[in-house]
Amino acid sequence: MSHREHPGPDVLLRFLRGEAALAESSTVVRHLLTGCRECLAVTRPVWELAEQKPEPLAIYQRKGSSRTGRMEASR
Repeated sequence: MSHREHPGPDVLLRFLRGEAALAESSTVVRHLLTGCRECLAVTRPVWELAEQKPEPLAIYQRKGSSRTGRMEASR
């Protein structure tokens, strides 16, 4: 695949899932670095989702949550 050719949807999906082979991933990265608007539009939402860092204990920190009491009791 040349840098002008788009990776196929199956290749992009494997890449985004972290399932692509090293050579395949390298090809996709090189393609994205060319600034391909179409492929960046496909991958950007996944990158943005991955960048969000939810509080892992947020569910336990809600006021009135029965889980909060259990966590505090176990300390």
